[in-house]
Amino acid sequence: MACKYEEIYPFKLKLVYEKIAHKKIPQEDIRAQERDIMKTLNYDLSTSTSYEFMMNSLYLLELSKLLDEKYLKYLVKVCIYLSKMNQYDYELLQNQDHAVLAASTIYVAFKIIEQLKEDFPLEEKVIFCQFCQIYDFFRSKNCKKFSRSRTRSLLTARRKS
Repeated sequence: MACKYEEIYPFKLKLVYEKIAHKKIPQEDIRAQERDIMKTLNYDLSTSTSYEFMMNSLYLLELSKLLDEKYLKYLVKVCIYLSKMNQYDYELLQNQDHAVLAASTIYVAFKIIEQLKEDFPLEEKVIFCQFCQIYDFFRSKNCKKFSRSRTRSLLTARRKS
């Protein structure tokens, strides 16, 4: 089921039956199990991660208006690296809100770049105010989840620019 959700070209039931189940499990049983799993999950397959919150935050901060392209690319790389590091700390992920992790990751990335590049052109006060607005947006009842396709489209837009 995971590959049906994640892959660009998901496996068809026939392929699962023939190649994965080696024709030992009837197709209807496979379909019934998938249905049971979906019911157990209450048909809720997607959840937002701190990475998705972070990428959307970077987009909403409109940093391209404040930073040169080289600084923005560097900031995004540092944020992605830190976010990936966060994903391996299961205790951190269980005990922290994803919006808090996203804001913290971006803040730490700013501080890292500030240490490395003395001419990093951002005022902390401006960014802090923007963080607060975005955090409030994320915490609102209207914005509990982000779609993975939205995050992917943001990444694609960044790569093209």
